[in-house]
Amino acid sequence: MWKSTVALLSLGLLLSCSSTPPKPAPTSEPADPSLVPPETVRLEKVTFYGAVKNVTVSNAKGTYILGCNNSDFEYCLTPTPGKDYLLFNKTTKWKFSGAKDYTTLDFLQSVSGKYTKKNKENIALLPSGGNEVGTLGMYWLVSWNKK
Repeated sequence: MWKSTVALLSLGLLLSCSSTPPKPAPTSEPADPSLVPPETVRLEKVTFYGAVKNVTVSNAKGTYILGCNNSDFEYCLTPTPGKDYLLFNKTTKWKFSGAKDYTTLDFLQSVSGKYTKKNKENIALLPSGGNEVGTLGMYWLVSWNKK
């Protein structure tokens, strides 16, 4: 089911994006000084290099190029153009409204698996504003460029 969703998204998405900037990261409850919010990003483009998909997402801080293996990892998803996504890295620690536990990259990897490429940081993307089934994307960080 996941792979068919990826295939449908991939067909219709090849690079039409909204110019509306991403919204700020969501607010948390309760206030906790140990929280590190996820960054909010939007899709810029998608490129394929064989089985490797590179997803370029950005916000006012910079541009991320994320990679995933399209052939054997069901969480190699293509974000929807014009939609905000929450980017989780190794320092993100967030508590969504009504949640009992924190959402971290480690937690998301426990659900999806992770890439074990040497010296590559894992990154997760979740759609902002909802927990939609089948929309967790897991990637490795190819590069980050500060604006």
